Amino acid sequence: MEVARDLPLFEHTYAVVDVETTGLSTRMGDRICEVAVVLARGGQIVDQVQTLVNPQKHISMGATAVNGITDSMVGKSPTFSQVAPALVQALDGAVLVAHNASFDMSFISAELRSAGYLPPSNPVVDTLALARRCYTFPSNRLGDVARALGIKTQGLHRALADATITWHVLKRFLWDLQSQGIATLAQLIELQGSLTSPAGWRMTPPIMEWDGGGEFCPIQGLPVIIEQAMRSQSLMRISYEGTDGRKSVRIVQPRKVTLNEQATYLVAYCHLRNEERTFRLDRVQVLSIEEAVS
Repeated sequence: MEVARDLPLFEHTYAVVDVETTGLSTRMGDRICEVAVVLARGGQIVDQVQTLVNPQKHISMGATAVNGITDSMVGKSPTFSQVAPALVQALDGAVLVAHNASFDMSFISAELRSAGYLPPSNPVVDTLALARRCYTFPSNRLGDVARALGIKTQGLHRALADATITWHVLKRFLWDLQSQGIATLAQLIELQGSLTSPAGWRMTPPIMEWDGGGEFCPIQGLPVIIEQAMRSQSLMRISYEGTDGRKSVRIVQPRKVTLNEQATYLVAYCHLRNEERTFRLDRVQVLSIEEAVS
């Protein structure tokens, strides 16, 4: 449903979105482990959607330290594909809102694409962008902005609490900006400045991918032992250094190698985690090639 941008600010339905994730980057294969949407209309919260999500991969120690969500908490939760229909329905016809929208929307868009949906094309309001452009808070982090405005901040870093706090921050912003002559959504979006276009929320496509086929490997500098394993579809025993500096030994089944702007990655099925994982190649040491897969 198309969103009319010339309506008064409080005549819109706002879908305030927040996600908790397994890590910081869709590019590195991180996924959503909790999502919440707070729907508000006429200045009041009218509905909400919140659920833990089984990300089908390990939640990093760094993420758990922030949001408190562990692998055991999400083990029996629905996958994003199961959550997607309700989420798409909640977002339909609404103005999307998030604090640091590029983060939340990159994950939402990546997950929706993986589930077979188009990324949302709704207009997006970013309370972080508004805070930076229109105010002079000592810190523009959500909790600090809320406290500066006298808004309660219980439960920070969980999706529903953050979405609720973001709504109260936005409502305060809307009242302030109305008094300064910002009356419509179009004016509000012009004031906040341009954000990433809906088509660009997800990471840029890989520069190159290779699945082990063809006469020549197109990715220059790929270690010979990995090229051999890719071509023979053999298992590899690797030592991998995670972002926390810890090393672990894994048996992996290579699927493809991808070259992005930042680095080269091995996409492989990890028998330690029993899921497909993405490994940055400069952190991979191949210990041995195991038997070929029949």
